[in-house]
Amino acid sequence: DAMSEPESEPEPASSPEAPSPSASELLQQAESALARGKTSKAYRLASRSNRAQPSTAAAIVMARAACRVGNLEKAKLALKEIPVLDRGTVRRDCRQHGERIGL
Repeated sequence: DAMSEPESEPEPASSPEAPSPSASELLQQAESALARGKTSKAYRLASRSNRAQPSTAAAIVMARAACRVGNLEKAKLALKEIPVLDRGTVRRDCRQHGERIGL
């Protein structure tokens, strides 16, 4: 009898709060945080965006944010994800903030 089996409601995948932001939303938030000088937050948001959907733009924000806090290891890791032709801009930004990265 179908009436004796309780129908289970599908559980929401996440908490009842707003759904997770998309990779592009995270990237916009990361760029905004970087522009406001919130470098740690910018790196974290760009990293989340890059995990959700890898992109050059996210890697650029990650590299620039890492440079600004002096974390050259993270900056170099992010730089490896950036196409060679786009690396010059990131290197210049890092130099302006007192850091030099190779690659």
